[in-house]
Formats: sequence, structure tokens, C-alpha cells
Amino acid sequence: MARVRLKYIWVWILTVFFLAVPAKGVSASEGEPKHEMTIRDCLDISFEKNLGLKSAKEEVAAREYERRAAVAEFLFKGTTSYTYTRLNEPPSMRFPTAPGGRIDTGDQNVYQWSTTAVQPIFKGFATYSNYQLSKLGLNVAEVRRIQARIDLAFQVKAAYHAVLNAEKLKGVEEQAVKTLEAHLEVAQNFYEAGMSPKIDVLNAEVELADARQGLITAENNLSVARSRLNNLLRRGMDDPIVLLDRLEMMPYRVSYEECVATALTRRPELKEGGLNIEIARRTITLACSGFYPHLSLQSTYTRQGDDPGVNGSEFLDQEEWSMMVKAEWNFWEWGRNYYAVLAAKRRLKEAENTLEEMKDAARLRVKEAYLGLEEAEKKVKVAEKTVEQAVENLRMSEERYAQHVAISTEVLDAQTLLTKARTNYFTSLTQHNDAKARLLNSMGLEGL
Repeated sequence: MARVRLKYIWVWILTVFFLAVPAKGVSASEGEPKHEMTIRDCLDISFEKNLGLKSAKEEVAAREYERRAAVAEFLFKGTTSYTYTRLNEPPSMRFPTAPGGRIDTGDQNVYQWSTTAVQPIFKGFATYSNYQLSKLGLNVAEVRRIQARIDLAFQVKAAYHAVLNAEKLKGVEEQAVKTLEAHLEVAQNFYEAGMSPKIDVLNAEVELADARQGLITAENNLSVARSRLNNLLRRGMDDPIVLLDRLEMMPYRVSYEECVATALTRRPELKEGGLNIEIARRTITLACSGFYPHLSLQSTYTRQGDDPGVNGSEFLDQEEWSMMVKAEWNFWEWGRNYYAVLAAKRRLKEAENTLEEMKDAARLRVKEAYLGLEEAEKKVKVAEKTVEQAVENLRMSEERYAQHVAISTEVLDAQTLLTKARTNYFTSLTQHNDAKARLLNSMGLEGL
């Protein structure tokens, strides 16, 4: 009997030790190759490697080239051509006294090389409007790149928090397994000593089996969470990763009014909405260009002759040049320009209404995120208190069981409550960090 009690004392010491180890200290699997990263490291890697962000950058580059192409419309255009013409017979005119009754007035073979430069002078503001539209298109592409970066930052932060949470929950399950193993050994010793019934051992074995299944699920969830983060970082799905940041609550003390003001000035889609209004205005100007005459200056230099070297001939001067000012006005097109202007004005109204609608949506998004953050903070405080109570409850149940004033089921229930409390605590911490990231995203910020 003395040996049984001594063995029980050692088991009890181990149980208390396991309870004293805080679940927050449970880390990722040891012994595996480590690739340690902070959340800042993850963000930097994703910004560098993400294909969606690279595509957004390519769109910006393409828009810049379109802007440069629009600049060329202000400058002269040069064309050159080389032609060869052979007639069935040389040009001639009737002349009775000439041999054969005809006199040649041209060459049968004509070679001609000409170069023309056309400088547009006025096109009804169309050239300038197209240039402004290309600049606005570049600005829209840049805003969309920023939007893609902000959204990517939110996804990476959520995936990072998910890995931290999965690590903590795995630690909770590991600790539950160790505690239940210790309890099973105590129950087995009590049974062998005739101090408790067989059902206590069976109950402990069932609870331990459930805890081990929970650990398997937690390990799988951790593996999936790491794979999702690796996918965002464009690393191998199974690449080992160790996160250096801790899962903790960091209050965000900014007023709701400040958050809304920031969102209205920083949200990329609102900036794009403003740019769309300006694009609609420029489109009206472009549509109006059809009401104006177009004016251009044209200069042509020509070399010609009866041989490929265009060195002139008996009938042709070797070279000639000309300057021409051209004015052209399409004064009747059955209302095409008129209706195009009306359509452009409707597009402007549409863009203005869309922007106001997006502002309302931005305010609502900030409101939801702000309230969600406040709710998450309250849940963390409640969950933290619950963990303290659950730890004390388990300690008291273990003591009562050791003194034979409580049954094994009471200890098992207390352990289940502690596992649930710790799970809720770490889940609440994760929700708090996600809520903070969501609030920053709703304001158009990518910061931590």
C-alpha cells in the first residue's frame, strides 16, 4: 500500500507540473528545420513574389506606355513611299506634223519616291483629351495596384494569425493528452489498490482517446494553416516555417470618426471612383471634338524619274516639294456627335452616383470592422478570465479526487472545460488580430 501511495504522489506531482506550464508557451514542433519569420517578413516576401501583385505592376507599366503613345499624337507623323508605274504606252498627244502623228508627253516607266510629314494643329481638343485619358488610365492602374497590395496584406496577416492559432490549439491538445494520461495512471493505481471502481479507469481511457483524436485534428489543422501561408508566400506547401511573433492582444486606440476620415481619403476604390468621374468629364470633351473643324499642316518632298534611281527624265523634274494647310470639318453626321455627348454626360452622372454609393459602403465597412474589433477585445478579456477559473476548477477537482471526495468524472469534466476555455481564449485572440487587420483594410491601410 505504501508503494502504491508513493507512486500516486509522483503521478500527482507530474500532473501539477503539467497544469503549471502555461499553454501560451507551447510552440511548433521541435526538431524540424526552422525558417523563422515575423509577420513583416511574410508581408515583404508576398509583396515580392505574389503573381497577382506582379500582374498589377505589369498593368501599370502597360498604362505608362499607353501614356507615352498618346504624347506622340501631339507630334508630326512622317511617311515615305516608293512606287513604280508602267503604262501600256507612253503618254502622248496628237500632232499632225509629228512623225506618226503623235508627240510623247511623258515616260512609259515612272519611278517615284516621296516623303510626307503631317503636323496636326487642331483636332477639336481630341488629342489633348486622349492624352489626359491615358494619364487617368495610368492613375487607375496604380490605384488598383495599391488595392491589390492592401488586400494581399490582409490575406497574409489572416493566414499568419491562423498558423499562430493552430500552433496554440495544438499545444492545448498536447497538454490535455498529457494531463489525461497522468489522470489515467492515477485512476489505474486507485483501481489496483481497490480505492476506486473500474469505471473510473474506463472513463479516463475514453476521455484520453477523445483527446488524442483532438490532437490529431489539431496537427492536421496546423499543417493546413502552414500550407496556406506558404502558398501566399509562393513557397513549397510543406516547407517548414516557424513564426516569431506571438498571438497576443494589442489594442488599437483610434476613434471611429478618425477611422472613417482615413477610409474616405485612403480607400483605393474611392480614389478610383474619383478618377472615373474625371475620365467621364474628359470623355465629354472628347465627344465634343466632333463639332469642331480639324486643322493640319502637311509637307511633301518627292523625287521621280524614268529609272529606279529617280534621277528625273526628259519629262519629269528630279525633285519637287510642297506645303499644304488642310482644314476639314464634318458638319453633318445625323446627330452622331450630339448623341455621343449626351451618352458621355450620362456616364458622368453614373460615375458620380457610384462614388457616393462606394463612400456609403466604406463607412459601413469601417463601422462593422470597428465594432468587430471592440467585440473581439471584450471576448478576449472574458476568455482570459475563464481560463483562470477553469485552471482553478481542475486543480480543485484533482485535489478532491485525491482525497476521495470527488469521482473521476468530475476531474474529466474539469479537464474538458479547461481545454474548451483555452481553445476559446486562443480563438478569441486570433479573432481580435483578424478584426484589427480587417479594420486597417477597411481604412485602406496595410500596416500592422
